[in-house]
Amino acid sequence: MFHKDILVERCPFFEKCLKNSYKEGQENQVYLAEESPGVFNHFATFIYHNRVDKTMTSPGNSLLVQTFVLADKFCMPGFQNALMDAIASFHKTRAVSATDLAFINDHVPSNSKIRAFLLDQMVYDIIEEQVLDRTSPYGEN
Repeated sequence: MFHKDILVERCPFFEKCLKNSYKEGQENQVYLAEESPGVFNHFATFIYHNRVDKTMTSPGNSLLVQTFVLADKFCMPGFQNALMDAIASFHKTRAVSATDLAFINDHVPSNSKIRAFLLDQMVYDIIEEQVLDRTSPYGEN
């Protein structure tokens, strides 16, 4: 449960749903059954604290990637930027997962910045791994 004033102020999606004469506004309820509790927890943290909880990114990054899709759906570029910072930070030490790439492929448009970032990061990871293999004393030279 959210405070309506805060939700409407910080999220254009809810502003439209709850301030207009839609059913949701009349009932003061919006049902988002397709969103996971973990994704919605990231959303709540951003709405109330204006930050992304980076501690929830381990062991995988899929939750932040899924939350980015929610932020896009809710028209929240500030939230998307904060998520991109957290996702980029996560990938400084970890490779992009096939799960995240599959999710992005199925849920975002081809011109999305999250898609571009993850694909670029994957290519970087592959090249970096090849460089390490060539310079490793255990790799083939």
